[in-house]
Amino acid sequence: MKIAALGMSMGPNRASRENSYPKCSERTLSPAPGQIDLTISVFSNMDDVRIPWTAFQTTAHCSFYQSYIWCRAWLDTAGKEGGISPRLIFVNDGHGRTQIMLPLQLRRVRGCTILEWLSSPHTNYGGGLYRREFLPHA
Repeated sequence: MKIAALGMSMGPNRASRENSYPKCSERTLSPAPGQIDLTISVFSNMDDVRIPWTAFQTTAHCSFYQSYIWCRAWLDTAGKEGGISPRLIFVNDGHGRTQIMLPLQLRRVRGCTILEWLSSPHTNYGGGLYRREFLPHA
């Protein structure tokens, strides 16, 4: 799967159990022939995505370090002390099914804002959650 359309346009909010929660932003990429229609949603509050995250992690390809409970615990302790702001990326297909979930964070370092895996720099377990059937297309 390739995402060739970099000129993203604001897309409709698809009503589904997995992606009907408050977002920072949402983008829909229009696919070219042979590509998959994807909607990218960015959330900044872990409470807003608890239900879709925990549901997705039960079947997704991931490790414990990308689970909601691990990321929530880290954010409530070390993340809170470090002023971390989560950015939780959900990539859904045209039917509203989550295909990818990326637990990211914004962190300020020497005046610069860095987007990186949630729990950086304390761990190197960075990674996303991926629907197993979607991995061959990624």
